[in-house]
Amino acid sequence: MAFAAVTPGRLPPGQPLRRLTATVRGTSAPAAINIRGGGHGGGGGDGDGGGGGGGGGGTLTTFTPTRRQALGMAAAAVTTAAAMAVVTGAAPPSMAAEGPPVLPSSDGGRRTGLGDRLRAARQEAFADAMDTGMEAYEAAVAGRKGALLREAFRVAAATREGTSVAAAMKARSGVAGGDSGGDGGGGGGGGDDGGETPAVRILDVGVGTAPNVGYYPRGAAMTGVDPSAAMTARAVANTRRHRPDVSLVTFPSIAAAATAAASAGTAYDVAVCTLTLCSVDDPAAVVAAVAATLRPGGVFVFVEHVGARPADGGSSAPAVAAAVGLRVLQTLANPAQMVLADGCHLTRDAEAAVRAAAPWAAVTAERFRVPGGGALLISPHVAGLAVKAI
Repeated sequence: MAFAAVTPGRLPPGQPLRRLTATVRGTSAPAAINIRGGGHGGGGGDGDGGGGGGGGGGTLTTFTPTRRQALGMAAAAVTTAAAMAVVTGAAPPSMAAEGPPVLPSSDGGRRTGLGDRLRAARQEAFADAMDTGMEAYEAAVAGRKGALLREAFRVAAATREGTSVAAAMKARSGVAGGDSGGDGGGGGGGGDDGGETPAVRILDVGVGTAPNVGYYPRGAAMTGVDPSAAMTARAVANTRRHRPDVSLVTFPSIAAAATAAASAGTAYDVAVCTLTLCSVDDPAAVVAAVAATLRPGGVFVFVEHVGARPADGGSSAPAVAAAVGLRVLQTLANPAQMVLADGCHLTRDAEAAVRAAAPWAAVTAERFRVPGGGALLISPHVAGLAVKAI
């Protein structure tokens, strides 16, 4: 295993320290690490290779660490980043979550103290990182996520029209391959045919910066849940910019969203939960709360990173050993991940939480690996649908 080049991350306005992001790849030998920086003397460059005075101008040094050196550097980087998070209130970006836990914040008042201001700055920095740093991940899962959501809207449309859950699920068009397919349509309930069907009511749990809105049917009525005002502000802006046909209201908790729906005499057709169950205190309780907001025949969609299992890579001895090794790495890295990525856990079993949370009429789930070597620790995933009994 080797560490790829360490590169400077995007610096949000007002952020006093430069964030560094590193990727881990499962190669057989340590990779060369390129370090670029200014000199340490003289009169105050900006740290991006400019250097000041006697510091020199942006030299490039390349060396190949041993395995022990690489592990030592990783430990040092984690320790330093954790200290930065505590001192500055700003966590480095992570692909491990699309939003913080869906339970409401307990601070309950105006932010007046230094600690509150630091927490607010940290939320802004984290939301900014999630808004700008997830392109590679979203591209990697786009085909599978799109196919799964199309299927969810088709099943929801069928049950709304009176089709039984069993019949609706039997007609599934094949999500397992993860390909976006060649049907070119939005699936039943997609709204792209210009019909007069009612707007699909969607609850997006842990909405974050609204990365899923591009998959939603035309004219959908979307409710986003996220306790972070920084996240929901970006969700509203992104929805207006990219999907002005979709209406969006936001709430800080599932309970608030459920109360609003009940007051309006409605329930949700589809609930979507992507990269959120990793960060909540009790995943099964969150799924149960979401299930309670769905109408009979409503569909719960989940796409989550999970802990590696021995059977994930296949039955061969090398594949099993690789999966076990990845699980060990996830376990070792989990405490730092929780600090740096807003409570994200690397070893959770989201499928078990979904199955245990509610008496679903049907549940389907598939485990897969996100392609690419840039996010090894969160590459094991599970995705699926759960349909509420009618």
